[in-house]
Amino acid sequence: MTYPQQPPQRSPWSSPAVIIAIATGILLVVGVVLAALILLPRLEGDDSNSAAASSSPAPTSGAPGNVGPATTTAGSGGALNGTRPPEIQNKNPQNDGTQDTDSPTTPHATPDISGTDWQGFTAGPRCNAADDPAMVIAATNRSQIVICQVGSQAGRWYYKGYAEGNSVEVGYPTRSGDTYRATNGNVTYVVGPSQLDIEKNGETIATEPMNAYWTAS
Repeated sequence: MTYPQQPPQRSPWSSPAVIIAIATGILLVVGVVLAALILLPRLEGDDSNSAAASSSPAPTSGAPGNVGPATTTAGSGGALNGTRPPEIQNKNPQNDGTQDTDSPTTPHATPDISGTDWQGFTAGPRCNAADDPAMVIAATNRSQIVICQVGSQAGRWYYKGYAEGNSVEVGYPTRSGDTYRATNGNVTYVVGPSQLDIEKNGETIATEPMNAYWTAS
């Protein structure tokens, strides 16, 4: 005995209505995701702009224009706290607002011996430092002599001589009237207006008459 075959049961998911509903739901989800992706960057940009606007300082009162960096002073001392050095005050109140004037130079006596200036011989013995003036300039047939003062220190002198290719310098000569005595070991040079005496061990070994003699005092 055979039974008649029953028709196969159809799945409820295969119903057109169910398929349309599922497709509609999928489209809605996709649309929401796309909308979120599009709107999210705009919302973030608006939030950052509003945050920047709220954090910017309010303009200070005063005249409009370019606003430079503020300068901070430290305490009551007034020393600048930045990299700019403090303004240099004018040390000469009588010269305020004008250019500094040069200090006057000390005039020097001009010797009347040819080939010399206020520091000695231009091609021979002369004073060492730029501000050492010659006190005595003298010349014999054999020797050239200059006695210099140390700067503006009155009473501090040194002797320089030159003869036949040899030069000598002696510190701290002594003076008696118009005569200077410069002692170098056992040799002493005695310079006066009329002659140069060279002594050795207390005895005069040479006398040279002056051909030219000049003194600043």
